[in-house]
Amino acid sequence: MKDVTSQLRVHASRQQARRLRSTLDGIDRALSTHIAFQSPAHSRLLALWVGHCHAIDAAYASPIVHIFSPTPGAGKTTLLEILVQLLPEGRAILDVSMSGAALYRTLGTDEQDMPSPYIPLLDEIDGVFRRGNERGDALRTILNAGYRRGGTATKCVAPDWKPVSFFVFGPRLLCGLDDGLPATIRSRCLPVPLRTALPEERVERFRHRRHASELNELRDELAAALLPLMGKLAAAEPDGLDDLDMRQQEIIEPLVAIADVAGGLWPQRAREGAAEAFENRGAVETTTSTKLLGDVRRGFQIKKADRLFSDTLCEILNTDAENSYARWNGSVGISPRDLARRLAPFQIAPRNVRIGDEQRKGYLKTDFADAWQRYGSKKPEHPLPLSQPSVTRTGDSKARAGGRDRPKGTRAKTKALHISNAKKRS
Repeated sequence: MKDVTSQLRVHASRQQARRLRSTLDGIDRALSTHIAFQSPAHSRLLALWVGHCHAIDAAYASPIVHIFSPTPGAGKTTLLEILVQLLPEGRAILDVSMSGAALYRTLGTDEQDMPSPYIPLLDEIDGVFRRGNERGDALRTILNAGYRRGGTATKCVAPDWKPVSFFVFGPRLLCGLDDGLPATIRSRCLPVPLRTALPEERVERFRHRRHASELNELRDELAAALLPLMGKLAAAEPDGLDDLDMRQQEIIEPLVAIADVAGGLWPQRAREGAAEAFENRGAVETTTSTKLLGDVRRGFQIKKADRLFSDTLCEILNTDAENSYARWNGSVGISPRDLARRLAPFQIAPRNVRIGDEQRKGYLKTDFADAWQRYGSKKPEHPLPLSQPSVTRTGDSKARAGGRDRPKGTRAKTKALHISNAKKRS
C-alpha cells in the first residue's frame, strides 16, 4: 500500500510539472510571436518572470525587469500590453507618468512578509532619473530596497503626517528607449533588450480583441499550475549559477526555481538564458549610438576596407567637423574604449584584427551588417573630410570580448539563498 501511495505521488508530481512546462511553452510562443527579441533566451526569461509574479509569495527576491531598445518601434509598448494580460488579474498597472505619491500607494503597509499588491509596469522610463526629479527619487528608493523581501521605505503621510513604513518588496518592470539607469538599479535588473524586426522576420501584430482572451487562458492556467508547487518553490535553492555575481544569483534564483520545477528543457534554458542576459549587459545611449552606426559605416567607405583597427576608426570619427566626437573627453575625442561601449548594445565587440603584418583590436565590416540593416539610415552617406589633422587620442581598447562575440561574465562565489516560507494572501 505504501508503494502504491508513493507511486501516486510521483505520478501527480510529474503531472504538475508537465502542466507547468506546457504553460511556460505557450507563454514563450505567445511572446516571440509578437515581439522581435534579440535572443530566444529573453522571451523564455520573461515567461519565467510572469510565472514568478504569480508565485511571488514563495520568493525571497525579485528581479526588476528592464526592457529597452536603441530606437523606437521595437515593440516595447506592445510587449507591455501582452504582459498585462499574462500577469495576475487586476494587479498589473501599466503607466507612463505615475507620480511618486501614486507609486507609494501601490505598496503594502500591513505585513512585512507580504509583497506589494500591485505590479507597476512603468513605460517611457528614459529621462526619469534626473537630479531633482520627484518621480525619479521616489522610484529609486523603492527599486533599490524592493528587490528583496523585508525592504521598507518610510514616508510621512497626511493628514497627521506620522511616519508610515511601506513594505516595498515585489516585482516591477521598467521600459524605455535607453539603458541610462542608475548603477544601483541596474545591478538589480534583468535586462531584456528588443530590436527592430526585419521584413523577413515574422512578427505577428498584436490585436487586443483577438489575442487577449488567449493570453488570459494562459494566465489562468499558469496560476493553477503553480498553486500546488508553492511549497517546492519556497524551499528551492537552485545551483549551477556560479558564473554570475552574488546579486545576479539572488535575483535570478526565483526564476530558475520555477524552471527546475517545470523540468524538461527549462532548467537548462533558464541557466543559459541568465548567463546570456547578464553577460550582454550594456549601456544603450539612443541618440548618439544609432548615429554612430552611420558614421562608422562612412568610415569603412572612406578607407574602402573590410576591416579597421579601433584607433584608426576613432581617428576618422574625430576628424569629422560636422559631429561632436572630437569634443568628447575634454576635447580629446572618442577613444577605442568609448567606441566599444557605444557599440556593445548592438552586439558588436572589438576583436583581434590583422591588417598586413600588424594585428591589433579592431572591427570587421561584417560585424556591423545586422545593425546597419536594422538601424542604419536609408539616405546616401557622404564621406567625412580627411583634410583636418587628427586630435590626440588616449587609451587603447581593452576589449571585454577579447576577440569573442560577447564579454565574459563575472565569476563569483556562490551565495546560498534561504527562501522564507510563503504566506498566502488573505
